[in-house]
Amino acid sequence: MKSKAVIFGNNSFAEMLKYYIEKYSGIKIYAFSVDRTYIRESSFCGLPVIPVEDTSILFPPDQYDFYVAVGYHQMNTLREDKLKSLCQKGYDLPNFIHPSVSMEEASIGSGNIILENTSIGFHAQIGNGNLIWNSCVISHECTLGNYNYLSPSCALAGRVSIRNNCFLGIHSTIRNDITVDDHTFIGASCYISHDTTPGSVHVPSRSVQLETNSWDLLEKGSV
Repeated sequence: MKSKAVIFGNNSFAEMLKYYIEKYSGIKIYAFSVDRTYIRESSFCGLPVIPVEDTSILFPPDQYDFYVAVGYHQMNTLREDKLKSLCQKGYDLPNFIHPSVSMEEASIGSGNIILENTSIGFHAQIGNGNLIWNSCVISHECTLGNYNYLSPSCALAGRVSIRNNCFLGIHSTIRNDITVDDHTFIGASCYISHDTTPGSVHVPSRSVQLETNSWDLLEKGSV
């Protein structure tokens, strides 16, 4: 891991990632980068915004690492494409793992971002380019493939397998010994109790609005 880096992205996620990397990793961020077509401003957070097409010249890969601040767009394939493209340019893609993350004998690839208070259990295996938000639980012997997006407070019971390019919504829960196949979309608060099929979509029942007043419910002891 080098002491200098560039972040792909010029959004609020990129701003947050810069803050975390500089605070907790001791790495200096020197620029943000996006595709030339999408540059609207020449600077962001006081740093230059550089076309990614020019980064090899301005920020050579033997001196700078790259982090990618891209979310779940196109079922994570946009993040996947950027990470692979930067790797082909010769850049190292370090992990950022928040210091509050708890891990026990886990195996982790590259290009992952793992945020606050996540728990990664014994003998878990995590591939490349995953984005794991705060307070997730990845239990013992789970396998997380590549380019997945775990929203805050997702919970994976023991020996769950999440394959590639999946999206898990906030507070979603996966039962033990379940396989979530490629490109599965799991909505917020969904409970998965069976293996999924590639490209499937899973959502819980909708919340409904009762035709009454919340104060009345509290008074009647109905909630």
